[in-house]
Amino acid sequence: MLTKYSAKALLFSFSLLSTPGLAQSWDGQTYVTVQGGVAQQEGHDFITGGGAKVETEMKDGYVVVGAIGRQYGNIRAELEGSYRANDVDSHKVGAATLAGSRGETTVLAGMGNLYYDIPTGGALTPYLGVGAGVAEVEFENYGTNATGTVLDDSDTTFAYQGMAGLNYALNGNLSLNAEYRYFATSDAEVQSGTRTSDVEYQAHNIIAGARYTF
Repeated sequence: MLTKYSAKALLFSFSLLSTPGLAQSWDGQTYVTVQGGVAQQEGHDFITGGGAKVETEMKDGYVVVGAIGRQYGNIRAELEGSYRANDVDSHKVGAATLAGSRGETTVLAGMGNLYYDIPTGGALTPYLGVGAGVAEVEFENYGTNATGTVLDDSDTTFAYQGMAGLNYALNGNLSLNAEYRYFATSDAEVQSGTRTSDVEYQAHNIIAGARYTF
């Protein structure tokens, strides 16, 4: 479910990127970042149309990230788009694991991020970051070979994340990075038959990429 806070976060980050006075006074530099890596989605549960509580475990999946930002000294503000996908590993009802479990979770997100680069005086720079925005969380073809699809729905909701990483400068423009990122959303409201469930989404991400500063 989309909240007023996600819109405020995006507007705040956009204002940092686009305010001429701030850019001039802080002598900002524009950069673009591309990243990719592993997304480890945590397990979750939902209620089927028949009233059964299904506990779902996920396989490791992938994440791709693209961002454009502005750097002001040790502070960076950016707008980011990302996509995550994970396949279902198993569905369980009670103690019984259901044969032929299937399904996929995908998340398309737009985020506004703020970072702090910890100065070291060298080419290697640790950094910390936080972000907020909106995400479309989709639970696709959840079910088994025997039952068919019991959940296929999506919701657009508030998203947030925290980042910690290392950036290594190859030269004045190009750098490489590696980071851990925790990404989560408020509960997605989805429907199976006549039943509505609030399903949580949380993922641990290990990603690497490159940043180019103009």
